[in-house]
Amino acid sequence: MSQEEMFVMDMVPAEQYRMRRLQVFNWGTFSGLHDIPIAEEGFLFIGRSGSGKSTLLDALSALLAPPQWLVFNAAAREGEKGRHDRSWISYIRGAWADQTDDASGEIAPQYLRLGTTWSALAVEFTDREGRVISLAQIHWLRGSANRAADVRHHFLAAERSFDIAAELKEFDLDLRSLKQKLADVRHFETFNAYSEYFRRLLGIESDMALKLLHKTQSAKNLGDLNTFLRDYMLDRPPTFDVAKRLVEEFAELDAAHQAVVTARRQVNTLRP
Repeated sequence: MSQEEMFVMDMVPAEQYRMRRLQVFNWGTFSGLHDIPIAEEGFLFIGRSGSGKSTLLDALSALLAPPQWLVFNAAAREGEKGRHDRSWISYIRGAWADQTDDASGEIAPQYLRLGTTWSALAVEFTDREGRVISLAQIHWLRGSANRAADVRHHFLAAERSFDIAAELKEFDLDLRSLKQKLADVRHFETFNAYSEYFRRLLGIESDMALKLLHKTQSAKNLGDLNTFLRDYMLDRPPTFDVAKRLVEEFAELDAAHQAVVTARRQVNTLRP
């Protein structure tokens, strides 16, 4: 390690976790297992268009970003409004090209993986004290299913290294056997439970930090600074909900008042 790198690392708090490894298995056009070491001092993905930079960033986003904010290939979508060329289906199936059907004229994606198939993602963090936290996910489709509603997810977290090749060897979508095999790993059926657990381990107080990470790692520009700060760095104040409730209650009171006024007018009209 150079003196410059040592200087950078000395400035990092001992309890701060830093990414050191990313694994993807059958993720998009990354067929099979790809194990990518990440420099704790920092890293940069470079490469020509189509080399897989966004695919790896999307893997990281899937591991960390809450589903309601997750947007695949977000940078390209900002540049081309309405572009939706990547999804859970395209990543699990391994979409690599679009082909026009000669008979119908419809454009259909071409997939690397047909039939029942699964993908796995894992990221590993460590701090200067040697503590390790691993997050992993498994996503699968059965048969010829190609709808978003057909995708199934399983989430895992461990306070140790997680090696996809070893941990998921001979995995056949039997979650009961997997849980028995990985008894020291925490298993979750929903992203919210998984997120709450790993945020506590990593010391992330709010999921707004994950929303900010997802925005900054894939954005071509941040747009208006005020909007960026409000939407990505500030928690929604509780007074917003109070104000909304007051408006709703006022509307109910106003409706009741109008009913009374109408009834009074009707009574006055009917008087002899």
